[in-house]
Amino acid sequence: MMRTPASALLRGSRWTVSAATAVALLLGGAGVSGASGAAPSGVPDGPVSGVPGAVRLAEFTWEKVTEAVSADGRTVYLVLTDVVGGRQGVYLSTVDTQTGTVRARLPLGDPAPYGRPALSPDGDRLYVGVGSAVYVIDTATNTVKAHIAAPAQQLPAGWTPGAATSLATDPDGETLYVGQSGPSGPAGQEEPGRILEFSTGDQEFIDQTAVTAHTVNDLAVLPDGSSLYAGTNLDLLRLDIRTGLGTAKVVDPGAKDELALSPDGSFLLALGSVRTYSVGIGLDTGTDKVRYLMKYGSGYFEYHHPAMNTDGSRVYLLGGPSYTIPVPLYTLVPGENRFDQSVRLSVPETYIHALATGPDGHSLYVTGCVYSDSAKGCFLRTLQI
Repeated sequence: MMRTPASALLRGSRWTVSAATAVALLLGGAGVSGASGAAPSGVPDGPVSGVPGAVRLAEFTWEKVTEAVSADGRTVYLVLTDVVGGRQGVYLSTVDTQTGTVRARLPLGDPAPYGRPALSPDGDRLYVGVGSAVYVIDTATNTVKAHIAAPAQQLPAGWTPGAATSLATDPDGETLYVGQSGPSGPAGQEEPGRILEFSTGDQEFIDQTAVTAHTVNDLAVLPDGSSLYAGTNLDLLRLDIRTGLGTAKVVDPGAKDELALSPDGSFLLALGSVRTYSVGIGLDTGTDKVRYLMKYGSGYFEYHHPAMNTDGSRVYLLGGPSYTIPVPLYTLVPGENRFDQSVRLSVPETYIHALATGPDGHSLYVTGCVYSDSAKGCFLRTLQI
């Protein structure tokens, strides 16, 4: 599907492809049992729940850990910096939620910025942005099918290309949207970033549009495929994507860098602000009106990693005062703009990198790390609510 809206970089031009059965307890190692394979026989009709416990991912990682959960709930895909066989780099770890094992680790290049992976609607492909490129991974075989570099950015001498780390697919899986930060200079200079459109069938970039912000932090596509929301380090943006990317429109000023969209697309939760860490908005996507303003607390108090449940009735967040241990889990009821105090869970890891809800509606998957001498490592922790 080739689009040629006014925002296309080059009309008629196309960018082509470049080339243990038991759940591990906290601080217990999870075995790697080879490549990921087909689901076992007798798979239930609905998605399965994850078995509570913690799976060791890495002895040490100096970057974040990001994650995505398969539609059947049997697999969590995690991207992290790791050292495997003496090789330092970015890896994709595939975790079996039923056995607590890391089924496979797949190298995705040298250390570079990376983002949260995005699954295709049918679950056959996983997309990961690493550096200024996108990896296309076959989830059945856990192999890299393609490694596509983003179109070249105009770079002054000595500058570094931006990272293409924000990803979101459209509902039919034909298009992948990629947020790429702008180039960076050696003295801290920054240029504006952009949003790219990638054809998953042709495996090439076909369109782009500029944004005023340097960093595109998160993307969300409405279920009807009509609009794309982008949280940046300056503003929350909306793009009409029915006929191409077009021009980004500011919906709400201030950085809204972590997004959670309800399954029906009617509600968007956006966290973060350039003015204060302790603010967020609840947006009605039908009107782009702010339904309510979230105020978290006084002082250095943050919520992060918003994860919507399967029916949009709850949003789970991790956070609190800086360096609180254990990290408390909060439950927001969007329709009533209140926190449900009956859910009282917490996570023992010091640094939390990601939170995702399972498709069963009861499992929460949290990735976190601890860096103390007595308990150093990164983990995937499964909680039941």
